[in-house]
Amino acid sequence: MKNKVKYLELLIFLIIIIIIIITLILTNKIINNKPEISNTNDIKNYSVTKYIKYSIDSNNVNIYNPPLNTYINYQHSTYDIYLTSTDNIITDITENITIYYNHYPSENENIIINFCNNYDEIENKYRLQCQKYPDRIILSNNFNIAKINSNSLKTSEYNINLPIKTNTRLNEYIKTLNKNNITYYEVTNLP
Repeated sequence: MKNKVKYLELLIFLIIIIIIIITLILTNKIINNKPEISNTNDIKNYSVTKYIKYSIDSNNVNIYNPPLNTYINYQHSTYDIYLTSTDNIITDITENITIYYNHYPSENENIIINFCNNYDEIENKYRLQCQKYPDRIILSNNFNIAKINSNSLKTSEYNINLPIKTNTRLNEYIKTLNKNNITYYEVTNLP
């Protein structure tokens, strides 16, 4: 019996010694763990950026006065809006508008080409671009909300009412979308 007690005491003593050694090794690793030294002058951006996409009625394309209205196929046309927010503040609105046309007379081709040529405009606060394809045109618009101090923007050709003004919070705008029964999606990047 005395041998069993001595054996158990020795076993407990060994377990305590092993635990102390493991604790010392782990503590030493933690203390000597130094952060990696940077080899570049890169500044890391730790801000949270989100992209939200929603669609509105394709009849709204008429705010840009597209040519040959009678030939526009509104059922196939799309009007998608993308919001970019950084740390819950909306910074940019991107519109991706695809206007499909039913077959129009070939002599009207120049009307669409001229529209696209006149449409393109790049400024500090916004960018309007038009691309022509055989059966459609694509309008790609980007508005820098941080540089626009109101809900409206006057370009050389258009008066554009924006749904958002400077310092609008994304979570508040999402509540507005929900209230208006507009479905939105979080996407990984812009088109």
